[in-house]
Amino acid sequence: MIGLWGQGGIGKTTLAKAIYNAIFREFQGSSFLDHDYVKEIFLDIACFFKGQKTKYIKEVLDSCDFSMTIGVEILIERSLISEEDGTLQMHDLIKWMCMEIVKQECCDDAGKCSRLWLYDNVLDVLSGEAGTDAIKAIVLKVPEFEETCICPNAFTNMRKLRLLILHNVGNSFQGPIHLPSQIGCLELHNCALIPEFGYGRKRLVRLDMPNSKIRELSKFKVRIPFFMTYSCKC
Repeated sequence: MIGLWGQGGIGKTTLAKAIYNAIFREFQGSSFLDHDYVKEIFLDIACFFKGQKTKYIKEVLDSCDFSMTIGVEILIERSLISEEDGTLQMHDLIKWMCMEIVKQECCDDAGKCSRLWLYDNVLDVLSGEAGTDAIKAIVLKVPEFEETCICPNAFTNMRKLRLLILHNVGNSFQGPIHLPSQIGCLELHNCALIPEFGYGRKRLVRLDMPNSKIRELSKFKVRIPFFMTYSCKC
């Protein structure tokens, strides 16, 4: 890893981005990490969780069947992330480079990227059936008063989706939603209904639905294991 030091405003970030743009195609994303699960953790933190509480991040990603304790130790040892005041941090340039790695997976089709976090990309995919089995994780905080529409079949083709976190969902779901059985962590904030899950073995470990408007659980067709967290204010 090459470090760039100097006072603010002299062009360090511009230079680093120029170098990255010139060489990134020569390397596999996160190729400096030895284990696939550590690469997954690293990209998830960069795209979704920088600056959030370490405890929360570990709970979320542990539910996706990652060895978070070991993964975080490796990333800290490599100076890719740091733990400060109970939160996980990383340099803005590293965060930007990770996001670029994900965006370059398919520049012209967000539905073929492994992670979605940008408002327009998420809504473009969820408002129709543009998702594919390339998508592994979606995290989005919808603006509180923004009107959104999530198609009932939006998740049909996302067979490898393991993480779904949506804030301020409200009445965005346009009918019953069917989620893939591979999801390990599901957070739906301010949600008006409970989605159903596809056939096959369910991997759901963490369910969090705060401030929901749900009045009954009769259609919740998944066995809740004893280690699942559930937070639903009806």
